[in-house]
Amino acid sequence: ACTGKLPDPAGKPKAVIISALHLDPFVVRGDVQLQGRVSEFARGLELLHSSAGDQPVYLIIPSIRSDLAGQVRGLADKYSWLTLVEVKLKYPFGNLQLAAQNLGFDRLHGKDMVWGLGVEGVMAVDGALTSSRSCASRTITIGGPGAKNPAHAIIPVGYPLTMIAESCSAGTPVRMVNGGALAGR
Repeated sequence: ACTGKLPDPAGKPKAVIISALHLDPFVVRGDVQLQGRVSEFARGLELLHSSAGDQPVYLIIPSIRSDLAGQVRGLADKYSWLTLVEVKLKYPFGNLQLAAQNLGFDRLHGKDMVWGLGVEGVMAVDGALTSSRSCASRTITIGGPGAKNPAHAIIPVGYPLTMIAESCSAGTPVRMVNGGALAGR
């Protein structure tokens, strides 16, 4: 959720906001997570919409042209409750808190609660509710001057990051950033 807290499972949000846009360096982009998985993403959207009591769902995507972007835009044609919000590839347009405010949701708790997720969250909803799969993995980015082989890696939740740093570094000191280089810690 945009507040950084888990939403009340008995509560219903005013809306669901999903961002497929990640502009922080070294944060896995939505297009990487969606490759070959648009149908799973669509199922996750349907499940979220239903769980939210049929409230509107906003999907933030970059205003670009590609086959994958076309597939995602096609979801808005399929679902009347889905509103695409196309934004420029400019920081901080992928920020869920700012997106909620720009869409007119000033309060992100209480009666005006808004659910906010990234692509990975939608995929986790699909896995949990469709096939009873827990979200046991996370996609991370390995990059920067200290990385031997920059790449995206799918790792188990709880995997020791120090082991990744040791195996992926080029022998130089590395820095691990949680949440992106611009807004992470």
